[in-house]
Amino acid sequence: MSRPVTESTPPNEMCLTQGAAFWSQIDRDGSGRSGAIWDNLGVVRWRFAARRNPAGRSWCNPFNTLDFVVTEAANGAELVIRRASWAPSVFQIRDGEEVIGQVRVRSLLRHRYSIEIDGVNTWTFRMPIFTLNFYANSESGTDIWVVVGPSKMDWKILMRPGSGDRQLVAALAFIHTEWWNLC
Repeated sequence: MSRPVTESTPPNEMCLTQGAAFWSQIDRDGSGRSGAIWDNLGVVRWRFAARRNPAGRSWCNPFNTLDFVVTEAANGAELVIRRASWAPSVFQIRDGEEVIGQVRVRSLLRHRYSIEIDGVNTWTFRMPIFTLNFYANSESGTDIWVVVGPSKMDWKILMRPGSGDRQLVAALAFIHTEWWNLC
């Protein structure tokens, strides 16, 4: 009998040894919109921050919400997460001018998101209320595990091997800052 898709399965030995492990930390400067993502060797791989949306106000962004920008430390390449729709809340993941995916808010309490990376996969990311262990499922099962701590500004992320880390980590950092700024 297979497990319902709403349940998380723990990572197996292969995921623990070969999976991609990251640590997302929001800067403690008070803004709650910037931070860094380290790999399992302690090397900063990406920095993230909010930046003014060059398009300004529009029907899909009436309050001129800031863009969320993730920059690779090694080469300065940027991914931008920009609001595409106010209701329902949809955000585009952009690599330059090309839209490569979306993040959608799937619940009123903002505890369930879908992450769609074009040509890679679609994940449903769940943050059960009153827990500090989050997870994301795709058609293949649980692919992402997140543990919060030692503070809410810190997320430890484990991804199944082959999940496509650059776009997915950018989406998770975005969700992390959204969650932190709603708390």
